[in-house]
Amino acid sequence: MSLPDPLPDLSQQLSQWQHERRVRAVARCLVDAAPHWAGSREVVLVFERRAQTALVAGTLTLPFEALEGALAAAGEGPGALEPLNRLAAGYGLPSGWWLNVDVLYDPGRVLERLIRLNFTAAEWQRYSQNLGHSAQQQLHQRAVRSGDAPLQGLLLARRVALHGAYPALSAVATVRRWPHQGVRLTHHWRADFALIAPRALSLLERLYGFGGEHEARALLLALRGMGMLPVEREARLAVQAGYYDGAARLIRDETARHHAADLGRWLHLAPARRERLSILLGLERSSLGTSALEIASDLLSEVGQVDQRLHV
Repeated sequence: MSLPDPLPDLSQQLSQWQHERRVRAVARCLVDAAPHWAGSREVVLVFERRAQTALVAGTLTLPFEALEGALAAAGEGPGALEPLNRLAAGYGLPSGWWLNVDVLYDPGRVLERLIRLNFTAAEWQRYSQNLGHSAQQQLHQRAVRSGDAPLQGLLLARRVALHGAYPALSAVATVRRWPHQGVRLTHHWRADFALIAPRALSLLERLYGFGGEHEARALLLALRGMGMLPVEREARLAVQAGYYDGAARLIRDETARHHAADLGRWLHLAPARRERLSILLGLERSSLGTSALEIASDLLSEVGQVDQRLHV
């Protein structure tokens, strides 16, 4: 992947890192950059021994032991690299981020060996099946409280789709890669699955209630004053670029994450607060409760059928 020229002070900083024995690898990662757009951003990754994960001024420090552990377990298949995905996910890095880096310093060739891993179709298929099984268990085991069943059913269905069904589809389909993330997620899904799993995309619409440009701009207005400025900034860039449904998906999921406490006492919220959150979550545009859970179950079944069609 071709990255921009190094930041002016990066060469000097890199020389300093190379003289620090605890720094074992350095790389640059361009997030959400294919193709490059206004929402792309660069992160410098520094891997230190026994480091605490921290992001400071565009530099993300990660424990080098996580790289070593993932490489040692890679023979178990793609699932063995999930800890690396989870480690960086909270800082905006996509799954499989190591495939999108420019390695600046790697004396032990750990990053290089990680990048060169090439899993077989059978290994991706097993990984997909494990994701689907785990998501199916969530649907069966999660007890939805009667007082807020419509809302909680929808939120669970969205989590199953986002973290189970669509990643499983990415792994088992002909793309065979780590799932996309970020504000353009839904647009990547449409590009990847429109021909091999069109029904999965229609089910996504019923879970998120997309409404094109009009809905995306309405959500931006409703987002003001909700204490989610980074989300608002990212969604606004997406709307300006024409990624309307991606902005809506981001706002809906981030609203559920940032305002989880309010959602847990939904029936006790002030009417104005509940109305604002309802708009942001798309409650009047999406299937709720049991209907949403049935959609999530149908989505997992669709993934299984795609698996069978592609591996007969």
